[in-house]
Amino acid sequence: MSDEVPDARADPRFRDDPLVTGEPHLRFYAGAPLISGHGHALGTVCVADHQPRRLNAGQRQALHTLATHAVTLMELHGRAHQADEVTRQRHALENLKDQFLCNINHELRTPLTSIRSYLELVQEGGLDEATERWFLHVIERNGDRMLHLIDTLLLMASLNAQTAAFTPARIDLADLARQAVEQTAPAARLKEQVLNLHALEQVPAWGDAEQLQTALMQVLDNAVKFTPPGGAIDVIVTADPAPHVEVHDTGIGVEPEELLHVFEDFYRAPQTEEQAVEGTGVGLSIVEKIMDLHGGTVSMESGQHEGACVHLTLPEPLPPPLLKPSG
Repeated sequence: MSDEVPDARADPRFRDDPLVTGEPHLRFYAGAPLISGHGHALGTVCVADHQPRRLNAGQRQALHTLATHAVTLMELHGRAHQADEVTRQRHALENLKDQFLCNINHELRTPLTSIRSYLELVQEGGLDEATERWFLHVIERNGDRMLHLIDTLLLMASLNAQTAAFTPARIDLADLARQAVEQTAPAARLKEQVLNLHALEQVPAWGDAEQLQTALMQVLDNAVKFTPPGGAIDVIVTADPAPHVEVHDTGIGVEPEELLHVFEDFYRAPQTEEQAVEGTGVGLSIVEKIMDLHGGTVSMESGQHEGACVHLTLPEPLPPPLLKPSG
């Protein structure tokens, strides 16, 4: 159904309109609505003239046909855009899969090769007791590394599937940060890094202690890996305006354009690949999923060769329950 105005000067809806009283002095208008296949109004196809007139039946039909064709073209364009986006996403997933398989191959093959080599040396015999004990220690360490990798991948899968265990309770975020720093300290000492904790005595929060400990350990692990020997890592825990942890490092940093991707699954920045830093690119992705689970946020500030600062913020802790009066 078209809307037709034979003479705008005689129509009280339009006679005072600036387009009628002034340039371009419109007199005639006819429009056919553009209605999508889902019933959405997309606009109109319209014709106008400086002279009053009326469309005949053939002209009205032509206007409706033009409107129908316009809708068809718009929907075809939309579907083509969707198809292009699906193709782009499929290629991106293929690249991600290839990168993941390459990283996993390296992360699994390296400790497996080490385990096999040391086992062969032990089986050959002839080693003194101290050397054999050391070789067995290396085998155990590489086995633990593989188990940690598998546990990390399983955790990410469960977070993606929303099946990860989540048992929130009242916690002390400062104490969780202390535990994470204590566990990270040996790795930092091996690289002669200074690891400092700045925290209030207590920072009440509401969350799953195990999940948040995992998130803190992932952030600290990254800080140690990407900070050169002799660098510094500072962990700051505050309570105002909400429970918050900041992890600053003096590492290699991240290019500004890479900050948009650091929380994506399996993403590894180019400088990470160039410097052959070990990892699968799931650490920060897991951190973001854990913070989302808590209704919190994670963000990163960085610049290349300027270090990085990761912010973990939890919602304000729940107030204590009201005590019911007795009796």
